[in-house]
Amino acid sequence: MNTNTRANTIANTGANTSANTIAATDAIAKTAPIAAANAGVGAGAGAGAGTSAGAGAGAGAGMGAGTSAGAGTGVGAGAGAGAGAKQTPREVLESVLRGVAPERLPTTASASSVAIRKAGYTFEQFLRVDPRERARLEYDTALAYGGDYLAGGFWGTLAVEALGGRIKFREHGSPDVCAPLIENIADIDRIDITAIRRHPYYRIALDTTKLLFGLGDGKFNNQVGSWGIFTQAGLYYGAEKLLRGCLRDKSAIRALLDFTLEAFKYSQEEFVGLGATVGGSADPTASGDMISRGVFEEFALPYLQKTYDWFKSKGLSTTLHICGDINDRIDLIPDTHTDILSVDYKVDIARAARILDGRVAIGGNADPASVILAQTPEAITAAYQKIIDDLEGYPYIVMPGCGIPHLTPIENIVAINRLAHSTRPAPYTTAGAGAA
Repeated sequence: MNTNTRANTIANTGANTSANTIAATDAIAKTAPIAAANAGVGAGAGAGAGTSAGAGAGAGAGMGAGTSAGAGTGVGAGAGAGAGAKQTPREVLESVLRGVAPERLPTTASASSVAIRKAGYTFEQFLRVDPRERARLEYDTALAYGGDYLAGGFWGTLAVEALGGRIKFREHGSPDVCAPLIENIADIDRIDITAIRRHPYYRIALDTTKLLFGLGDGKFNNQVGSWGIFTQAGLYYGAEKLLRGCLRDKSAIRALLDFTLEAFKYSQEEFVGLGATVGGSADPTASGDMISRGVFEEFALPYLQKTYDWFKSKGLSTTLHICGDINDRIDLIPDTHTDILSVDYKVDIARAARILDGRVAIGGNADPASVILAQTPEAITAAYQKIIDDLEGYPYIVMPGCGIPHLTPIENIVAINRLAHSTRPAPYTTAGAGAA
């Protein structure tokens, strides 16, 4: 049976077996170039390194597939264990957020979307894989290719379908909304948000996340989250109507955003309780390519703040990614209450780091298409090394500038993670730095 036939069978039955999983991912396991270095954390977490390195996309039904808010899989083993690092991936990030330079750089670079494609699944098919096999695939992919995060949660585009909207799956990446959930703001009162937890993808995601975080054994950064509230509101209502309403009917848009926030918390709360350590959101509609600084400050910013205050009330660290050009609103980012800002390649990251001055850690900036997808591992390493050199003394996290394309060669992702795990950052010299 070829890979595509097998994937179709799984999609139709909603089931999977260990034999099928290993067969579907054998080619990836054989090419996993850093799996042998993973014994340190891999053994402690209860998994043999790279035995069936396979498809991974955020364990939670989509987090991490085609986005960077959920992106990130991995283990501090990878190149890090080979370099003799003692801190676990979770300890590395915690050190950064205390304002103390860690033993090596943290990284969120994930092979998830690439591994799904190599295993022969479409994204929709992968959502239906048995939770036990899906969690194992996710974890083994992390061990094989590096990274410091395990990604769970329930992705917001799927929430549109769960509440009655219509979505269309792409072969890979996040689905598209075909028909908005909300035609008129008054429709909000008729929407039952409890339908989210009854949706099959939600139930599978919850079971998968529980198993995945268990495999991590407390050594990883367990991330949950989804689209930012402003972006998710555009999925529910239509982005054009959202942006027009910010100028013409502000009270209606605030009601929409309030509803969206409550649906977000309802969709994430059970996942948070499974041992999540990081809460994230990606808010591309809040970009300077989409809205002015004034609209951002009036509508997007307050709901980012409410999102991160909620995550922090649950004991989580927080991370934010906004696509595109946000150079004119970097100074507002600390007001979101995020701990980490992931920036696109359009942002002057050195300037952004100076403005943030350690109050918020910064990551990203490498172009996912022209650099991560298109360049050689050597060129990618050089591009990241320049960012690291330019940010000496500032808390930096190795991240892609946006979602890693699913056609990216695996060796390019490995190169990113190897650099992170072999680089000891200079002591922080920022205002936000803590005492060692």
